[in-house]
Amino acid sequence: MGDLNLTSDLPFWTVRNGLLRVYPPLDRDIRCDALVIGGGISGALLARRLTRRGVDCVVIDRRDIGFGSTSASTALLQYEIDTPLHELQHRVGPQAAERAYRAGLESIERLEKLAGRQCDFAMRPSFQVATRRADVAGLRKEYELRRQLRFPVSWLDRKELRECGIVAHGALRSRVAAEVDPYRLTHRLLRLACEGGLRVLDRTTAVRYEQARGSVRVMTDRGHTIRCRRVFFSTGYETQDILPDTVVTFKSTYAFVSEPIADPCWWKDRALIWGRAILMFMRVRRGATAFWWVERTIMFSIRRGGMGRLRRRRGGWCASFTRCFRI
Repeated sequence: MGDLNLTSDLPFWTVRNGLLRVYPPLDRDIRCDALVIGGGISGALLARRLTRRGVDCVVIDRRDIGFGSTSASTALLQYEIDTPLHELQHRVGPQAAERAYRAGLESIERLEKLAGRQCDFAMRPSFQVATRRADVAGLRKEYELRRQLRFPVSWLDRKELRECGIVAHGALRSRVAAEVDPYRLTHRLLRLACEGGLRVLDRTTAVRYEQARGSVRVMTDRGHTIRCRRVFFSTGYETQDILPDTVVTFKSTYAFVSEPIADPCWWKDRALIWGRAILMFMRVRRGATAFWWVERTIMFSIRRGGMGRLRRRRGGWCASFTRCFRI
């Protein structure tokens, strides 16, 4: 799995931003309390938290910082998790389920403060659409439960959706969602953490681990070692590399980015649009560039349905859903 391709050769965020900062590789043996492996957005958030708590922390990454999955993320920030709230209640109980969703709400507010003004953070509404008539009952049940628990949601029927340019059977509208530049946010978080003592080393790969009493010795491809008390893996899809057994099977997913859209005003409130039935997520970035993400098996149905075509519009290329999303 070492040859796992996380991105294409030209991920959007690194092309747009360039190399924001270069960190040195490991050039000597070092010690620390906590070693975070992975310099993407997850590793940056963790490292900042540890550093703020006074932990002597080091981050390493086999690539340049932020050049893994973070560089190709659609960066839709939503408080919903993979399991709907009404289903999660049956699994973990009502209180734990509500707490999980409220934590998601709070995290978006915290990320807004962390992002500052340098990371293109913007609050947006989100529409979870019922792509089939059979999806309406479950989505309506989810809406009723969240409304009862006073989550900031509303229901949109077919007529209201059509006024937003969307053809679907219904949608759950969440007032709290957001978008951000994940590459810039990663570098901002690491810069703030470095001011508190964090050490960041990129182009440094951990190749072997030796556990001793009270510590872990990590050997790297640089010929030097890192001795630490704890190791945290923030390696996303590549975590499978260090597991003794195969616990996941990977499928290909695609994150598409359009050319700038000349007139994005038709995209109502620049809402984030998504649906579980077709595993699709859509957003418009500041500067009117559209993102959409689909799982591999959905890609072919989109092609057959004509939704994947691009066409010229007012001097720029955009997808065939220019005026009306038929989801």
